[in-house]
Amino acid sequence: MRAPWRDGAYPQIATGAAGAPASIVKESDEFMPSTPPAYPERDRNAEGRPENARPRDRFGAPLPRDALDEMAHAEEPDDVVASTAEALERAISLWDEERFFEAHEFLEFIWKHADVDPADREFWKGVTQVAVGCCHTQRGNTAGSVTLLERAAGYLDGYPDTHHGIDRQVLAGAAIDLAGRVRVEGASPDLGFPRFPRAGAVAS
Repeated sequence: MRAPWRDGAYPQIATGAAGAPASIVKESDEFMPSTPPAYPERDRNAEGRPENARPRDRFGAPLPRDALDEMAHAEEPDDVVASTAEALERAISLWDEERFFEAHEFLEFIWKHADVDPADREFWKGVTQVAVGCCHTQRGNTAGSVTLLERAAGYLDGYPDTHHGIDRQVLAGAAIDLAGRVRVEGASPDLGFPRFPRAGAVAS
C-alpha cells in the first residue's frame, strides 16, 4: 500500500501559541500527524496507477501545478529496484546527499515489502520516520519534525543494536539529537543532518 504523502502532500500540524501543536490525530498506518486528516486524490494514468504529476520543490513539498518541478528527476522504487537490499542502498545514497524525501520513498518500499518479517516492520517504520522527520526539518515544520523524530526513536527501541546492517543505537540517538536541536533552534534546512549509520562505519 502506498502512503498518501507519496504525491508530495505532506500535511502540516496545526499550531497554537508559540508554535505549540494544537492537535495531532490518532496515529494510523499512514503515520503522518495531520490536522485535519485529509489527503488529496493522487493523479493517475490510463492504467489507474498513481503518478506524481504535481510539481514539487527540492524538499518534496507540493507546488502550484504550473510551477517548475524541482523533483522531476525522482525515481519510483517500484520502477528501479527489484529487492529490499537494492532499495536500502538507494535510500542510503539519497540520505547521505540529504535528499530525505526521496530516501523515505525507498525506505517505505522496504517497510511495506512482502518479504519483510512482520516482526521487523516497526523497525523499518522507525527508519522511514527518521527520514520523514528530516524532510519536515528541511521544510521548516518545527512541530511536525519533532513529533516524527521522537516517534521514530520509539519505534526503533527494543531492536538489536545492529540490525539489518544499520547501527540502530546511532540512528535513534541521531533522531533524538536532531529533535532537540529543532525544538531549540527551529526547523531549517540549514541545520546539520546525520549521515546514515551503517553498522561498523567509522564516524567522519
